[in-house]
Amino acid sequence: MSIGDRIGVLDKGVLVQVGTPSEIYDKPINIFVARAVGSPAMKLRPGRLAAGADLGGKVLPLSGSEPGALIFGVRPEDLEPGGEGVAARITDVENHGVKRS
Repeated sequence: MSIGDRIGVLDKGVLVQVGTPSEIYDKPINIFVARAVGSPAMKLRPGRLAAGADLGGKVLPLSGSEPGALIFGVRPEDLEPGGEGVAARITDVENHGVKRS
């Protein structure tokens, strides 16, 4: 293990998460870490959990969680076009050197 194998994320001087860069990027422990790590930042949207997660009319099947409010987070690079599609135009692409395994 080298000095850069694990990192810590501080929130106002309090250590909130320690892990490999990939662990922290892929599984942030809270909203602060989700917003702080990555560029562009993780997109966060409120939703409700019932039989699935209702996110603006789209229902995502989830299990093992209690019904109630939730915050849904997604990294923009994980989105793929599909379904009926939405008209869109790409205006800019930025390579920040993030290589996901």
